[in-house]
Amino acid sequence: MLRIGIFTHYYKSTNYGGNLQAYALCKFLGSEGYFAEQISYNRKNDYIFLKNKRKNHFFLKAIRKIKSIYVKCLKRGVLLKIAKRNNCIREFNQQIPHTEEKTKVDLRTIGKEFDCFITGSDQVWHPSAVCNGYLLNFEATFKISYAASFSAKGVPDYLKKYYSDCLKQFKAISVREQEGIEIAETLSGKKVEWVLDPTLLLTADDWNAIAAEKIINEKYIFCFFLGNLSFDKNLIRKYAERKCFKIVSMPFLTGVIEKGANWGNVLKYEISPNEFLSLIKYAECVFTDSFHATVFSHLFHKEFFVFNRKGSIGMNDRIYSLTSLFDTQERFCDTNEKMSLQYFESLSAIDYNKPFPKFENMKEKSINFLKDNLKKAEEERNDPAETAAKFT
Repeated sequence: MLRIGIFTHYYKSTNYGGNLQAYALCKFLGSEGYFAEQISYNRKNDYIFLKNKRKNHFFLKAIRKIKSIYVKCLKRGVLLKIAKRNNCIREFNQQIPHTEEKTKVDLRTIGKEFDCFITGSDQVWHPSAVCNGYLLNFEATFKISYAASFSAKGVPDYLKKYYSDCLKQFKAISVREQEGIEIAETLSGKKVEWVLDPTLLLTADDWNAIAAEKIINEKYIFCFFLGNLSFDKNLIRKYAERKCFKIVSMPFLTGVIEKGANWGNVLKYEISPNEFLSLIKYAECVFTDSFHATVFSHLFHKEFFVFNRKGSIGMNDRIYSLTSLFDTQERFCDTNEKMSLQYFESLSAIDYNKPFPKFENMKEKSINFLKDNLKKAEEERNDPAETAAKFT
């Protein structure tokens, strides 16, 4: 059985979407007969290429410490709720196949532990997150990326050679957004494929199997925002009032306590990924700036509106790519004209009964990308000399 090691945002992650995509890739590969594990990679000492991060490290650390002390004194109860939320997520993560903790030192020998390495999905190639682990910068026989995301308009000049040297060692490269193709091809000199996020490789039935039971008995709108709102939240209040829906929200998702973030009729803190799926599944409508909340809105056939994440325009490429597959681009409220109650109410309900050929074709292509390259990995494991010649 082929042994696959996956590098992505998994280790100690408290991000709902990131952990569900980590679950999905292992789940899919397992269903295809492979042994796949998430590498519990501790990136703490693997940020050596982030010059700006290093330059401001001590200043930022001091500011965070002062803010932390202030917050702990004034918001102790909220911090406790956030800690319990994080524990719920980490408990879910334990069901995802994973290794023991690995660090940068372990990259020297990790290539011997697996037959193939996959980096991705999620923002593993974002310039603020990239590291030796996520670029598979170590000696290994077979390296590919699956739906890796830059979530940026490009790579800073001082990082380009580093990216290029690493990507040239890959057997195959795929990215999650169309806009990432040109970036990756320029850096690697290789053909790059656009594929689906792992969450979309599983079916709605797969996700229904792990979604929690309904936890809100009234009709409600689910608001899931990871960044600051790019519009007046009173728009959502007015929409909810017109529809007679409650507003359910999850405050302080980044762990930062900011004034005005805890709004809505029902505030949910201690929510597991299973319950996060439930909140989308049973909502009347979803308002979000999250890629993965938008993914699950499609999978669970929900009405939704997705918005720019304030200050993170480069991250919106993934929303454009996703909605184009379902012809739901009008649900991406990326202009001032679309951020109005009149616009929200002008849209017809999404027809989920019609076929989505662009999505189905992309899903087939994505599965074939994995199967074809993992078959090559098996061939190389069984006959290294013959298979290596195919790539020279």
